[in-house]
Order: sequence, then structure tokens, then C-alpha cells
Amino acid sequence: MADRFDPRSIPPSILDSRSRAFGAVLRRALAEPEFKALLFEWIDSVDTRMLPFLIREFGIQHFVEPGLSEAVIRRLLKGSFELHSKMGFIHGVRTGLTMLGVTVTSWRQWFQDTPQAAPGTHVATVSVASEVFIGEGQAITSRLQRSIGRMVARMQRKSQFVAIRFTTSDPASDNSSRVPVRVGAAVITRVRISPTTSPVTSLIAQPPLYVGAAVWSRLRIKPGIA
Repeated sequence: MADRFDPRSIPPSILDSRSRAFGAVLRRALAEPEFKALLFEWIDSVDTRMLPFLIREFGIQHFVEPGLSEAVIRRLLKGSFELHSKMGFIHGVRTGLTMLGVTVTSWRQWFQDTPQAAPGTHVATVSVASEVFIGEGQAITSRLQRSIGRMVARMQRKSQFVAIRFTTSDPASDNSSRVPVRVGAAVITRVRISPTTSPVTSLIAQPPLYVGAAVWSRLRIKPGIA
């Protein structure tokens, strides 16, 4: 392999013993790493341990949080240039949602409403196409809602407002549910029976759900003395 650093590139004006020693160290340091592993075209095969560094390098830290699936992270890395170039455009919002693993099933702009809505407002209906967070499958969890909201907020223009509606409908199926579930609301039922190795938690979406509304119920059963 050709040297990545040529000591002859050090200007004569500073070519003293210290600069020569620094040049030798730099030459060795640059010769060891395999930089091809970080090439943009190799994102699919780059070592998982390098992903946190690439997230910062490609400037997608605003879209990533702990628990995000590796497939989504790699997809965001590969599409980072496209994401940054489309910020401020509605197509950029749609592109970002697709990279998360969310399918936009319909998009309605303000002038398509009757009567017309406020200028710059949009309503996007989406469904979860694939697992976004590890272990959550295609469930519409609060963490997924926050992630989608963050993507929309970063990609839309300040003069725009995009409301997200979830739907469980599958365009390929005639038997699927078509009830919308609005972002920011969930009915959560938690049942915990002690002693147990882990709590049993289920997320139940009971339509229609509206932004800002949340109902919690908790049942806890413990052994007692009769």
C-alpha cells in the first residue's frame, strides 16, 4: 500500500528534528487503519462498533436515540446526504419518514380541505412498515411517536406544520383496520403480578385517540396473608 503521508510534504522552513519525528509518527498512524471500512458505499457492512462515530460524522445524531434498530441507523447513514439536502421541503419530511421505516399512505395539504385549513398545514397518514426500535416490532409506542415527531420537526420548514395520523390499514389487504390513531395519545394498560421475573406490559390503542390525551390504568396483585 502506498504511504498515506509523505514526510517530504513538510515545508523546509519547519523541517527540524521534531517535525521529522512527528512526521514519522503520523506516517505510521495513518498506515494502520483500514479507512475503506468507513466508505459511504460500505455502510451496510461497516463494523457495528463504528456506527456511533459515523452517526456524528454524517450529522444524523438528531434522528437517532438508544434502542433504534441497526437497520434503521444504517438506512439513515446511507441517506444522510439526501436528508440534509431536503430539509425544509415536504418531500424531505416524507423521505425522512420512509428512512425510519414508516410508510406515508396519504398526504393532505391545507388547500385540499373543505373549508381550507390554515396555510402551510399538512396532515400525513402513516403506517409502520417495519420494526423501528429493537423488540417493539410494528407497535405504535410512545417512543416511536417521539421519533417520528422529531423527524418531522427537523425536516419541515418553520412555516409549516405537519400533523401525523397513524393508521393500521394495509393497502394490500381489504380486511385491515382503517381506524386512525393520532400522534401523542395512547390508552395504556399495565398488569403486574408479583412475584414475577418481569412485568407484563401491553399497549392497547383504542380508537379514536386524540393528541394530548392519555389514560392509564394499573392493576397490581401481590401475595398476601388470608
